[in-house]
Amino acid sequence: MEHPEELLKKRIFRTVSRCCPYEEAGIAFSGGVDSSLLALTCVELNKDVTLITVGFPESPDVKWSKIASSRLNLKHLVKELSLNDLENALKYVSSIVKFTNPIELELSIAFYLICDFAKEKGINIILSAQGADELFCGYDKYRSAMERGGKEEVTKLIHECLNQAFRDRDRANTIARHLGIKLAHPFLEQDFIEFCLSIPVELKMSGPDDQLRKRIWRNVAIEIGVPEEIALKHKKALQYGSGIHKNLVKIARKWGFSGKGCLTRLVSYLMKRANV
Repeated sequence: MEHPEELLKKRIFRTVSRCCPYEEAGIAFSGGVDSSLLALTCVELNKDVTLITVGFPESPDVKWSKIASSRLNLKHLVKELSLNDLENALKYVSSIVKFTNPIELELSIAFYLICDFAKEKGINIILSAQGADELFCGYDKYRSAMERGGKEEVTKLIHECLNQAFRDRDRANTIARHLGIKLAHPFLEQDFIEFCLSIPVELKMSGPDDQLRKRIWRNVAIEIGVPEEIALKHKKALQYGSGIHKNLVKIARKWGFSGKGCLTRLVSYLMKRANV
């Protein structure tokens, strides 16, 4: 593949432009490379962008997103969550979508909280950077796959992760529709996915010892204007960085589900009583 970074940059602008033909949009923002790249792409496309962050006070996402938004010089709205906010979100989400494990529940709650906060602030269009970790080997388990079976095993894992991302996207879209929000995922558009799958694995990660990964993605982010301190930073997954996972465990215990596996038992309970 000749000039892969330039080709990827063009594809990023194309998919974001197609998914967001609007003058204004909110960005689901954690302060990481993915949402920062998405935000600056929108700015380059002359969109009026507002960054939206939800998380518990003193959580990594809340603290870092404030720093990152300042570096990007973009409008930033932050909702610091309480246990009551989380419990209400849990009840709402479990009444309208199905999930099979705690991670699916936590991501659904996160998207609900983002969309609900956006609606409160009069923002009706939200863009998510979901898909970048799947396509560019962002998860640590890609290192194990590389060690286990080389590039073929990594490619197999990419497809598995994408299938999960599609399910997560569909649940998030259902929640957004219930709230009257248009939620778009430009990095999960089919033509963008097909192009990214054609990028050699070695441009995404250098090998099983690569702690950073997403190499070409980070390089393009820096070229677009994302500061290196953001583009090269390790970041926790949304449910951990926001504090949602930690505090959902507290709610599970409050509801009588204690000990190891309390969230798994909470999910089983919610799905048994749900009518969705």
